[in-house]
Amino acid sequence: MEKHITPSGQTNPNLPGNTEPDQDKQVADLKFTDLGNRLQGTDKRIDDIKWFLGGITTVFGIVFSVLALIFNSNFNSEKESLREFRNDMKAELGKTIQPPLIELFTPDGKPLNGCSMPADFEKDSAKSVRVTLHFILKNSGSSPSLKINIKCYTTELIPLSNISTDEPNYRYESYIDTQHLNPGELPAHYSSEYYVWTYSGNVLPSGKYPVLLKIYYGVDRVAQAEFNIVR
Repeated sequence: MEKHITPSGQTNPNLPGNTEPDQDKQVADLKFTDLGNRLQGTDKRIDDIKWFLGGITTVFGIVFSVLALIFNSNFNSEKESLREFRNDMKAELGKTIQPPLIELFTPDGKPLNGCSMPADFEKDSAKSVRVTLHFILKNSGSSPSLKINIKCYTTELIPLSNISTDEPNYRYESYIDTQHLNPGELPAHYSSEYYVWTYSGNVLPSGKYPVLLKIYYGVDRVAQAEFNIVR
């Protein structure tokens, strides 16, 4: 290849035949063009990945929301079914298992409430009389009575050891707890005679004396009878 030398001894690129710098410039331009194309391709792939991830996130969000709605609906449905089942069971148990029901009778089997019956008055000391009551308790229910406790109320005619705390028509009361009762509880459909006594401070003349008996049993259940004892 022919070269042209300037007077200073340097090659003149502007003279005919000096083509090497042009070729180098073309190669550099091609490299920059290729790099730009690669960068554009990379940006496009990044945009595609962003779009793909955004789409997946949206799909997962929709799927999760639908599953949450389905789960919540099923949970509420199951809860309502369990509630209905529990109510049905309570209703069925209420039909088949009756609570205890204690009734009071005289020794000859008549209802104690409203009747007159004899009682034993035994002088225990110079200042005390033991009054003994004889009656029958019957559990007519289908469940055990659980523990039985008795309160006996009298008027001022028969003074007892305690003032009445819950019966304004009676002046005195006395307690007989489970430990002093035999039996202390009644099975279902079971009846038993009871002899309970209390002490009065008066020696009573012959006559009729009003008495109230309350029988506490089961869970918050009370049976009672008002009657007269006769001396």
